[in-house]
Amino acid sequence: MSFSIVILLSILVMALFMDFVVRGLIEMPQWGNIAIDAKGDNTFLTEMTTYYQETGSWDGLGDFLEQPAKMVGDASEIVITNDSLKVLYGTSDAQTILETQWSFLHPIQVNGEVVGHLHVLPMPDRPEGGVLRYILPMAVVVCSTFGILAGVLVSHTLTIPLRNLAYAARKLGQQWRLEERIEVKGTVEVTELAGAFNDMVASLQEAEYLRQQLVTDVAHELRTPLNSIQGNLYAMLDDVYPLTKAEIAMLYDRTRGLIRLVEDLREVSRAESGQMAMHMEPVDLCPIIEQVVATIRDLNDEEAASIELMLPNDAIMVVGDRDRLSQVLRNVLSNSLNHIESGRIEVNAEQTSHGVVLLISDSGIGIPEKHLPFIFERFYRVDASRDRIQGGTGIGLSISRAIIHAHGGTITAQSPGLLGRGTTIRIDLPLEDRVADKG
Repeated sequence: MSFSIVILLSILVMALFMDFVVRGLIEMPQWGNIAIDAKGDNTFLTEMTTYYQETGSWDGLGDFLEQPAKMVGDASEIVITNDSLKVLYGTSDAQTILETQWSFLHPIQVNGEVVGHLHVLPMPDRPEGGVLRYILPMAVVVCSTFGILAGVLVSHTLTIPLRNLAYAARKLGQQWRLEERIEVKGTVEVTELAGAFNDMVASLQEAEYLRQQLVTDVAHELRTPLNSIQGNLYAMLDDVYPLTKAEIAMLYDRTRGLIRLVEDLREVSRAESGQMAMHMEPVDLCPIIEQVVATIRDLNDEEAASIELMLPNDAIMVVGDRDRLSQVLRNVLSNSLNHIESGRIEVNAEQTSHGVVLLISDSGIGIPEKHLPFIFERFYRVDASRDRIQGGTGIGLSISRAIIHAHGGTITAQSPGLLGRGTTIRIDLPLEDRVADKG
């Protein structure tokens, strides 16, 4: 953009310079010995007009001009042509000169009609005639000088923000200064580059924050079970606890919990980074729900909580990974069962004009409103002690959210926060045809 402006300005300067020079030449009071003013009035032109009026043609023009009293300057300076620009008077090569060389052209008019032309040729051996030789070189010099100065100014304008960008990039690479930002100013291209750099640094800063948060969360989650295992082993070594199969089984269960936590961490990391393997295909959501609910019922005590299905008779087609969708349903239903003493869980699925809506509602203890925005975050627990006793890692809902987002949907939680009013998990998925349109 900036270089285009410099080129256009250079062309404009050249045009103005040429216009100035040409106007000056046209308005010169004398060219050789042929006196012509700015209006084109000249005694010689008057004589040519009078000659044509008296004779009615250009016959005998050469003899007339060869008379000593009529000689004006060097004959090689002027050429007379008729109305069709055919040479009537001039040197033998006058016709060629007119076709190949620039000249001043003055019409000869009689009664308002052009009957001929007077051509005044520039003379190379005269100072005023040689001016045309220097017009183009002078124009080139002037425009080149202007272009160089404009280029220096533009390059200076470009290099300042680019140097700032290079300085910020070095600080980012050497010192990992993620809070570093550069001022967005300059040309359109430079501002776009600066904005992209700031966006990149902001993304890196967010990724670094998430990494540090993950390390902190993992350390916190591992500390409790590892301290417990260490304490029990130390007590066994001091004969405080007997070395029985029951104690060994308890330690074994805790190591299994740690392994499950590590696997869940790997799973949520892959899901949130978009690296989780997905086999996307058109699937009917109703059989998936029925199969997951049947499995949960077999593992759950129906006297504690019942699961009721409210599904339509028609198929609900979505594009998704059958196993991953089943995993989401298992995570949500297991979470509901862990927070309900007795009552029921309703699973409702319906198809709307906007997509598929899946509602999983329970009559459990509910979730206080202040906790609702965070329940899908890693390791977030409304009741930490209750979840740890029941073996939860606090990652299941995070994995579920990542899977649903990978399907182009959303998952949210709603709860009045009152005992017995429970919690409703809402999952929205796009329809099969809408996913195909996006693809």
